[in-house]
Amino acid sequence: MKYNLVFCVLCVLFISCENTTEKSKAKTKKNQVTKSELMASIQSLEDSLYTFNKVFNENARSLDKKVRIALETDISVARQGLINRNITYYRSFPKDSLSVHCLMNLYHLYDEVQAYEKAVSYLDTIETNYPEFVLSIHLLESKAVSLDYFIEPRDTSKIRVAYERLLEFPKLSIEKQKMYIDRLSNLDKGLEDIIP
Repeated sequence: MKYNLVFCVLCVLFISCENTTEKSKAKTKKNQVTKSELMASIQSLEDSLYTFNKVFNENARSLDKKVRIALETDISVARQGLINRNITYYRSFPKDSLSVHCLMNLYHLYDEVQAYEKAVSYLDTIETNYPEFVLSIHLLESKAVSLDYFIEPRDTSKIRVAYERLLEFPKLSIEKQKMYIDRLSNLDKGLEDIIP
């Protein structure tokens, strides 16, 4: 009798553990978002952000204060949602070819709001994790300018690497070559020293 009772208790524990495991697996599957769902969400938020910005820019001067605040809030919420979705996609699918584009989106979103350190960190992530992805000269220039003029304290070693990288860029115009070489020779000077 004693063994039957122990056996029954063990069976109940085993069955309850099995049910908990099944529920946990089902919950995990339910919480996982597919690539296509994430991309659809990213596209939807991009569209919303574009629309909000367009309405704001076209009507900024004529908007009522409350409407303006509401629209600015919508822009902020859409931007943060887009940042979160891009980060989620990159972290969930780092080997996927679209992940590098999510990092590019993050760069642009942070650059737009002048969060230059964050923006540059996403370009660095692309260079480190996706060495086969070739950044455009525009992005490399943006990175160099951000490091040189906007990020404090200035790290001249990082700035030097950024300008040297630009000088390695194929088909760089002679004017830009001279400009970057000149800047490299004057890295000790900040923006206030250059502009009279």
